Amino acid sequence: MLQIDINTATKDQKVGEALRLFWNEGKNYAEIGQLFGMSRQWIHQLIPGEGAKKQALRKLEKDKLKKEKRIELLARVEQNKNNHGTEYTYKYYGCRCDLCKAANTQAMAERRSRVRLTVDLNSADIIHGTTNTYRYYGCRCDKCKEAHRISCNTYYTNKKAA
Repeated sequence: MLQIDINTATKDQKVGEALRLFWNEGKNYAEIGQLFGMSRQWIHQLIPGEGAKKQALRKLEKDKLKKEKRIELLARVEQNKNNHGTEYTYKYYGCRCDLCKAANTQAMAERRSRVRLTVDLNSADIIHGTTNTYRYYGCRCDKCKEAHRISCNTYYTNKKAA
């Protein structure tokens, strides 16, 4: 039932009590309205709808699954202790220790340098004026530098706006 005196409670206390009844006790708008001596429409204005409740429950379930998956992943990493410091452990076991991060960084740098050595930047297959050509192939022509500059400016502008 009610944990506050409706006659002497402030509006914030009434809202809090209505939310408690809705979320914790599962009462609907009409039941809460009867307890408060108000219409269900007034209660509806105070409380987010059933969709919000279902969405919040789904988020809790999703977070719980993420946590369980992370625990399982950490258990697999513990079983694979001898292989730390490899790109494989970083990618497939999700280990983020310093050794595995360094191994992955080194592997990615080698992969990028191999691509840059084997690709002819003057070939017709390479499209200049894209951020991809700047980052992946290492092209530093004026078109690619300009495309990369615009991409970075857009990214930081959007990040500030968010």
